[in-house]
Amino acid sequence: TYNISYRSIDNLNNTEDVKIQTVILDATPPKTEFLLSGNFVNADPPINGMENYILWDTSRSTYTIEGSTVPAIPPGYELVYSTNPGHLILVPIASQKPEGKWLNFITNETQILFEPNDAYSGVKKTEYSVDGINYELYDGPFSLSSGDDGLYLIKYRSEDNLGHLEVIKSTEVYLDNTAPVSQLQIVHPKHQIGETIFVSTATQFVITSDDGHGCGPEKIIWKMDDGNWNVYDNPVPLQRQSFQIPSFTIHDLSEGEHTISFYGEDLLGNIEQVKTQKVILDRTPPETELQISNPKYRIPEKIYVTSYTTFTFIATDNLSGVKETKWSLENGHYNTYEQSFVLTENISVTVNLDEIPL
Repeated sequence: TYNISYRSIDNLNNTEDVKIQTVILDATPPKTEFLLSGNFVNADPPINGMENYILWDTSRSTYTIEGSTVPAIPPGYELVYSTNPGHLILVPIASQKPEGKWLNFITNETQILFEPNDAYSGVKKTEYSVDGINYELYDGPFSLSSGDDGLYLIKYRSEDNLGHLEVIKSTEVYLDNTAPVSQLQIVHPKHQIGETIFVSTATQFVITSDDGHGCGPEKIIWKMDDGNWNVYDNPVPLQRQSFQIPSFTIHDLSEGEHTISFYGEDLLGNIEQVKTQKVILDRTPPETELQISNPKYRIPEKIYVTSYTTFTFIATDNLSGVKETKWSLENGHYNTYEQSFVLTENISVTVNLDEIPL
């Protein structure tokens, strides 16, 4: 602020009363802040491979710069980038930097706002561009309701009433209206006939969720049959990586058909349509009958046969089917049964069976 005092004197020394004019020198353009309102996420860039990095909590010691309070960085570290509210990524000075950058992820309902400020002459107008070419006059919050999913570079600037134009600023946002994709993996043992999948009490099930280029999966929701939904939260959702729930079995369910229902939800609340997978739990082993042809002679606990007597195994299984039948003589080496056989030596034998259903 400056006070300019002035007066005039004529040739007869008549002196004018002093006049004062106050003026304010405004040599600074406005400053515009980019804001989001509603549903949005600030997700971290990948930090795989980084060593000794720190997720620094801004509630720790702070200092003031340009009128704003910001976190004090520990000695020996440098700021790489800000990430979610309340976090900074710090790495040791001169160390390897992470690839990528943090992003604002939004939906088509998220409101984009600009908050311009000019301490002196005041803000005359704010303009912005979504496509990087055409600028529009900002007159209030707006959304990218008609845009396709993907990355948008929003440029903006303000002008004060003296014509000072702010240097163009830009912020990237990623429009994400797409739900994550979940998959069910059925780990051996399993047996598939057409579209029918047979499993055992030892079969492991794993559900994985991936959000592609989106904000990242937040949770997986799943249930068995008409039971209650189980919710498993992503332990590190802001790193945007795919994740999976701990493997599980259905050993405690009854034999027969069961349905696994599952779906994923991302950090913006985009919900995947429920997927289902039917499986048939086979808890019962096969049954095998030994057929001994004539000639034979049976007495209690013994059967006499000749070298012409044939032995045939008939195995049945009511669900997944018989994979193979194993047999041995006198607890010897087990053989895979392929066809009927005879005994050629004059000995007393015991036939052992081992059926493998899956």
